[in-house]
Amino acid sequence: GRNACGGFGRCAPEPSPLCEILRARRRELQRVMPPRHLVIFARRPAYGVGKRRLAAEAGDLEALRFQREALAILFRRLGRDPRWTTWVAVTPDRPLWWAVALGRPVPQGLGDLGQRLSRVTRRLPRGPVVIIGSDAPDTARQDVAEAFRRLGSADAAFGPAPDGGYWL
Repeated sequence: GRNACGGFGRCAPEPSPLCEILRARRRELQRVMPPRHLVIFARRPAYGVGKRRLAAEAGDLEALRFQREALAILFRRLGRDPRWTTWVAVTPDRPLWWAVALGRPVPQGLGDLGQRLSRVTRRLPRGPVVIIGSDAPDTARQDVAEAFRRLGSADAAFGPAPDGGYWL
């Protein structure tokens, strides 16, 4: 868990002067830099519902296993990074309980992908937003950090996928 300084590792029971300096610096940075938001679009894992193309080839059970495992890997890798707040844009909109352990849930709502992306980003606090799908378990922290870096000088950043779509 986090220590008194807000970092990870050992810390004295009472904050040291160094801890106080680090806390003050973090507060200063938070005032200057808007918070960053990583949004992972995800469908609630359920047998026979998601990953239909995969299910057609491998079966419903394997599709469900992939969906659950991909989500778990992604959130272990990205969900607790202190450089951003992780949100889970969920569909269907209810129930939300399954997504709470993964990040802060936000409903996608109805409509096409563009409408859902727009709705979710409007619901977030101010700051840059990076959106990825839940079926990209190979996404690394460095990929997300690079996307945020590029957003410092651009309105949008895309990660093209070999199939013609995008992963970021």
